[in-house]
Amino acid sequence: MNTSLKTPRSCPDPALDHLRVRGAAAVLALLACAAPAMSAPTMNPAPPLHCTLRLDPPDPAATVPRLQVEVRNTGTRGMRLLRWGTPFEGAWFAAFVTVTRDGVALPYQGAMVKRGAPRPEDHFTLTAGRTTRAVIAFEPAFDLTAPGRYRVSAAWRWQGWWLPLTGHASGARMPLSPVEAACEALEFTRPATLDRK
Repeated sequence: MNTSLKTPRSCPDPALDHLRVRGAAAVLALLACAAPAMSAPTMNPAPPLHCTLRLDPPDPAATVPRLQVEVRNTGTRGMRLLRWGTPFEGAWFAAFVTVTRDGVALPYQGAMVKRGAPRPEDHFTLTAGRTTRAVIAFEPAFDLTAPGRYRVSAAWRWQGWWLPLTGHASGARMPLSPVEAACEALEFTRPATLDRK
């Protein structure tokens, strides 16, 4: 059996080879040549972060409801994630979620902060297979006192670095392409009578 590697045929140049390859044959030839490039794995894939939004406590009638955000790294390598503009910063310094009541967007009333260059302490590590969570009160960023049907959606981006794979000699960290947080929206109904103590 011949196990030698075959040299791939060169792709037709539509500008030069139009006399040899015409019509549908030219299209098929070009698609065949482009397929390996399109299917090649990316060097910096989207982060495997599974995100869940919940109420804390889970009772929608709670006087001061809080938002619980849980993120799990379902991948095989760790990440150093930037806290800025995410629930993991511990305070409202950006509108990292959008909130609607009965389909109408609520105005964000929290702080907006100008940033310099991030420091090491502005990041947190999420190793492969681990879960972390943050809990933050909706107030003062959003007013949830009125009764109605609420919907909370993630509106932040993950930024940071991939960490080196354990045991690999090429241990340089790789920048993480900024990507929108993918969380299923949280929906709940606030009742008409709330005891505001």
